[in-house]
Amino acid sequence: MRQFALTTKCPQCGHHIAGDTDNNTLQGTRENDRIDGGSGDDVLNGGAGNDTLTG
Repeated sequence: MRQFALTTKCPQCGHHIAGDTDNNTLQGTRENDRIDGGSGDDVLNGGAGNDTLTG
């Protein structure tokens, strides 16, 4: 059983704020990379679908 020095949870999302692996998930996982500039975002920002709508 793991124990953390602080287990304060974010009131909005319920994730632990300090000291545990849940916080690391919010700050630097592959899921976050997709949100910041992965191929999924590229499709929204200039893929073939958008080209069809704009011209």
